[in-house]
Amino acid sequence: MKFYLASSFDLVDKVEKVSKSIEGYGHSITVKWWSRVYDIPNEGKVKTTILKKRYEKLDPDEFYNRPETRRSYLDDFKGVVNADVFIFVADEIPRKYNGANVELGIALANNIMCFSIGNLETSPLYYDVLKRNSIEDILKELFNGG
Repeated sequence: MKFYLASSFDLVDKVEKVSKSIEGYGHSITVKWWSRVYDIPNEGKVKTTILKKRYEKLDPDEFYNRPETRRSYLDDFKGVVNADVFIFVADEIPRKYNGANVELGIALANNIMCFSIGNLETSPLYYDVLKRNSIEDILKELFNGG
């Protein structure tokens, strides 16, 4: 089964643990956005976590004109629509998310089963997201009939 993990760069450690657990059961992650590497002209290979910090300082025109921005969008969009299961890896304290909410919208629009680990803010738009306590709970539900 193929999984897409959405979250925040602030929660990469938690995302990596969830990813390892999924792969430990023989399943795959469609896109590992947190460890993506870009080949930047005149710089060489640069991890996405480094670019994230750099690009936060760019104005919107500069940001959206970067080829890495388009590549990231295309990779992540394809990763979501090619997933069988979408997991929103959230913090324990509810907070706002940017890109992960867009990815969730794509998953919901494509009738992909959506789960969350952690706590999302209260919103009717999260209605179809199944809240679970851990990745193990999700895997048990998916593969043992829950």
